[in-house]
Amino acid sequence: MRKITKVSLILIFCIAIGVLTGFQIGDYLGNHKEEEMINSVKGEKVEVAVEAEKRINDTMLKMTNQKVLSDKKEGFIKMSAENIQEVKEAITKSTPMYVKHLGEYRMIIDRWEHEDFSQIVKEHNMLSKWKDGNDGKAYKEATPEQEKEYLLKQAKAELNK
Repeated sequence: MRKITKVSLILIFCIAIGVLTGFQIGDYLGNHKEEEMINSVKGEKVEVAVEAEKRINDTMLKMTNQKVLSDKKEGFIKMSAENIQEVKEAITKSTPMYVKHLGEYRMIIDRWEHEDFSQIVKEHNMLSKWKDGNDGKAYKEATPEQEKEYLLKQAKAELNK
């Protein structure tokens, strides 16, 4: 009788270890896949042009969407170093004669280049107002978890295209 009890306990212990290990491996693979998806998501192509305020504004507004909570978001361009640099080049080559809010765009893009998103809600709302005011008012900065969730949603949407 004792031998059966020992064998049963060992068997239960081994099964429990196997199940826990399986959950950990599954969790690791799931998180790894999510990170891969987040890194690969691109969003719309950046289409800024020198002296084209509408395009600069539209691009920057779409970039803010991953960083804010808003009732309405139109479009998505990933807030990446490459995209920030592309927008900065267009801003740098533009002149106040053609781009009304050039100074403000420069300040915003410089902050983003230094990964300073402390004013992102204000920036989103200002960009929206300059566009036409219809992009949805941001009411809060997204938490890292909310931003990750948004990026995953965008990555899944790209995969389904």
